[in-house]
Parts: sequence; C-alpha cells; structure tokens
Amino acid sequence: MKKSMIFIMILGLCGLIQGQTFTSITPKGGNLVLGASYSVQWTYSGIPDGTLVKLVLFKDGAKLGSIVQNIPIGGGSAGARVWTVGNYEGGTALAGTGYRIRIRDMDGKYPYLDSDPTFSITGAQQAVVRSGMSDRSPVLLKFPKLEVTGIDLVPYPDGTVNVVFAYKNTGTAPLPRRSEFAVQPDFRVVVDGRELAKGDLFIPENPPAPPGWGVMTHFGGSLKFPTELSPFTWFIGNTIYVYINERKAGGMESSFLTENLKKKALKFGYDLLINGMDFDWSTNTLKIWIRLDGVWDQGQKFNLLIFPSPGTDFSTRIQANQPSYIITHKFDVWARTSQITFDVYVSGFEIGGVRPILDVDTRNNNMKKSFDRLR
Repeated sequence: MKKSMIFIMILGLCGLIQGQTFTSITPKGGNLVLGASYSVQWTYSGIPDGTLVKLVLFKDGAKLGSIVQNIPIGGGSAGARVWTVGNYEGGTALAGTGYRIRIRDMDGKYPYLDSDPTFSITGAQQAVVRSGMSDRSPVLLKFPKLEVTGIDLVPYPDGTVNVVFAYKNTGTAPLPRRSEFAVQPDFRVVVDGRELAKGDLFIPENPPAPPGWGVMTHFGGSLKFPTELSPFTWFIGNTIYVYINERKAGGMESSFLTENLKKKALKFGYDLLINGMDFDWSTNTLKIWIRLDGVWDQGQKFNLLIFPSPGTDFSTRIQANQPSYIITHKFDVWARTSQITFDVYVSGFEIGGVRPILDVDTRNNNMKKSFDRLR
C-alpha cells in the first residue's frame, strides 16, 4: 500500500515538473552577424513569475560561457533579451558554425532548453555567398528597422486634441510578420514626463512590411481642452516624446522622437499674452500691452477685465483681428492715493464650430501689478 502511494506521488511530481518548462527559444538556425544586436526570445509554460533564468552560449556542444544571468521572468508566457552577437562572460565567440543558446533557471529546478537547429556567426560586415553561386556578387545581410518619423496634433470640435505619430520600416529588409514576434513592438507617448498613452504598434501579418512601409497616423492619446472652471491655469505642455519598440522586439533597436508641443498646437490655436502694464499718474491712465501668437478666428472676441484697488472695475471686449494691442483706460483716482494695484485678466477661448479655438497657455492671461505715486 505504501509503495503504491509513493509511486503515485512520484508520478504526480513528474507530471508537475513536465508542466513547468521552456517551450521555445531563438535563434532557430540561420546566420547572425558578430557584434550586431539580436533579440533572443523564448516562451515558457507553468514556470512561476519571478523565477531567475540565464542564457548560456554553446559551440559544438561545448559550453563557452553565460550570455546573461539572473533575468527575472514573469508577466505572461514569453520573454526576450537583446544580445550583442558573440559576447559572453569571459570572451567573444569567433565566426563559425555549430552555435546554440541554452536557457535554464538559475537553480536548475526545471528542464533547460537549447535553440535548435544550430546557428552560425559571421564576421562583422561579412557578406554571405549563396552555395553554388560563387560566380555572382556576394549578398550583404539585410535587417529591418522601426523608426518614429513624425508627430502631429489633430483637433476635434468636442474639446479634445488627438496626438498622432508616424513610423516606418527604415531598414533594408521586411519586418517579421506580426505572428512571428515573440513580443510585440510597443509605443509610449509622454508629455512633460506624464504618460499620455501606450500600447502595441500595428504590424501587418500578410504580406510582411517591406523597407519603406509605414503608418502615417497612429493614435497616441488625447489632450483635453480647458474648461470655464479653470481658464487661467491650463497649459497644453512644453514637450512631447514618442518612444517605439522599447521592448526591442525582433532584435531591432528602440527609436524616439521629440517635438515642441506648444509650437505644434499654435498651428490651430493661439497663445494670448499680457506683455506688460504701465500707469501714468499725471493722467491716471493705465496702458496694457497684449499679444496674440498662432492662429485665431478673426471673429473671436476677448474679454478684458481690470480690477483696480482702490477704484472701480472696468471691462471691455477686444476684437481679434491683429497680433498685438495696446489698451488704455483712464481711472478716477483720489488725489491722496499713494499706491494703486491693477489685477488684469483677458479671457475668451471658445470650444465649438468647425474647429476648436484654443488658447494653448492661459497662465499668461493674467497680470497683477502695483504702482507707487512719486512724491
């Protein structure tokens, strides 16, 4: 009875171990260029998250050394690591054939897995000559490359502006099909350190994307326009970054592009600035300099609000038909007043119509300044 129970426990333990294993690892044959970047990719089943693994380089069955150690796995059933082809702890492999990469956990609890079939390493900048075609010119190795090529903004009448970016295959070979990536090429959009959007890039399945293929308008998140509740605190931002392929899928390097966000927004909006104020005590006249940058609606009107202290409030409307204004107004000031303070606001952004009319930085729509009477 005891022997039967022991036998059953052994079978159960074997079944558990068999369910926890590495299921695939690249490269699966082929040629790698010495010194080039290559993404070693693997899949696994049942191995707990956080398990530490290592990659080891072999040639003709003999161990050369570890490529990398203590890689934590987790977050799915696949992993990847960029390898500088040929490098291992203690040396660099030579050009040749019969190479394999082994993946195993650091503690040796689970079965290891070797890449199959063997692959070759060719010298840097080495040309590959097809067998039986020595009378022809050698064929240089070609590689795909993903690169961010543009960033833009698309405004909508509902009070949002969408970030779009472009990317393309700027390499010399087609991209792998989407199903051939162990991990998908990703993207991330950041505005002034704040992550606006992230996800996977679109990569075609069939036919594979050739050199020069690209996507012109990939969605990269939305920016909300200001509301009437906070008209003097809103700012679209200074800088926008778009990062792609930070996972280095397919052995390709990551790419990023940065743009001045405020400058982009001024293509369809404006920036209203109070440039300065001056008060003439001899005439009790306030002078205000106002400037408009960017694109605004010729029919737009701005509200100018002035709160003098002491004194009576003043307001007027400004027709937006030129880039700069000088506004003057005379106030009744008591003769014994030694100091007067003006708090000036200009507002009037609107949401609606064919396109939004956007003040991209409302923080400079307000100025407060005090003037002392000279004795």
